[in-house]
Amino acid sequence: MFKWSKEFDNLDIYGDCFRYTLFLMNDVCIFGEMQALDANNALLHLLNGDMQIMKLAEDCYWTIVVFSMAHEIAHAYLAHIGKKYSERHLEKEEYDADAIAYDIVLKIIMKESNEEPILEKYTYLAPAMYMDFFDLYYYTDRVLYKTMLSDSEHPNPVKRKGKLFAIVDRDEYDFDTIDGNHLYGGFLDVYDEYRDQVFLKKEKGKLDKIIHTERRNRMRR
Repeated sequence: MFKWSKEFDNLDIYGDCFRYTLFLMNDVCIFGEMQALDANNALLHLLNGDMQIMKLAEDCYWTIVVFSMAHEIAHAYLAHIGKKYSERHLEKEEYDADAIAYDIVLKIIMKESNEEPILEKYTYLAPAMYMDFFDLYYYTDRVLYKTMLSDSEHPNPVKRKGKLFAIVDRDEYDFDTIDGNHLYGGFLDVYDEYRDQVFLKKEKGKLDKIIHTERRNRMRR
C-alpha cells in the first residue's frame, strides 16, 4: 500500500497494487491461504528493490508488533490489578488494553537515545494503519460476500482507531508528527481508493472470477 501511494499515478503500479491488496484481503485474510511462491515473487517484482518502501514497511511492522505484544501484556496487567469486566463490557477491556499498549509505543518513540532508535518516530500512527487493515478486510468480506463480521469481545476497528487518535492527541505526547502524518495521509489515499474500486468493480461484475460464494458459505456454517 505504501508502494501504491508512492507511485499512485503510475497505472501499472496502481493496477498491480490493487490486485495484490485484493489478493491479501480475499485469499489470505478471508480464506486463510498461505502466500505461495508465485505471490511472493509478484510482490518482489512489484517492489523491484525499492528500499525506501521496504524500510517504511519494516519500520511500521515493528511498531505494530510492539503495539500488539503490549496489548496482550496489558490484558494480563489488567487482570493482575483486579480490573474486572462484565460480559456486557468486554469491549471496554479492549479499549483499555489498546490505551496501555499505545501509551507504551508512544513513550518508546519519545524516548531520546544516542543509539539506534527502537521505534522510528514517523511510525507513530502505524497502530491506526493496523486497525485500517482489519477494516479493509471486513469491508472486502462485506462487499464480496455480504458477510457482516461481528465480535462481542472486540470493538469495530474504526471505533478502536478513533480511541487511539484520542490518546495520541494528549499534551503528554510531544514529538514531531509531520513525517508520520504525511505517511498516514498517503496510506489513507490508497485505503479510500481500494474501497471505492472494490465496490465499483464488484458492481460491474469484474471480480466474479475471484468470488467463491459457496466456499465462503461453508466457512460461515
